Amino acid sequence: MATPVTDVKGIGPATALLLQEQGISSAEDLAVATVAMLTTISGFSEIRARQTIAAANAALNPAAPEPVKAKKSAKAEKGKEKKGKEKKKKKEVKDKKKKDTKGKKKGKKKKDEKKKKVKK
Repeated sequence: MATPVTDVKGIGPATALLLQEQGISSAEDLAVATVAMLTTISGFSEIRARQTIAAANAALNPAAPEPVKAKKSAKAEKGKEKKGKEKKKKKEVKDKKKKDTKGKKKGKKKKDEKKKKVKK
């Protein structure tokens, strides 16, 4: 018995209709489809085609491990680390401004109070 194509992760009723128009009516058909074949279908990029084929294989072989995601490049990791440092620095500057502002406000209040006393 054929596994419904909608049992594949990422395939809903609308996509199932598009696939069926191309002769792909089961998860088994989808698992043996080529990336080139799927990219001819509207809404399928090369990346989505690869992911869909992998998801179809996973749906048919649940015991098989999930495909391993590619590791982020060293450049991407460095960028992430840099963003973290920038965030931390912004927070420190913001905290420092808060402290500075608190002192100024108190000083201003004291001056205002002195002026009121002098006027009386």
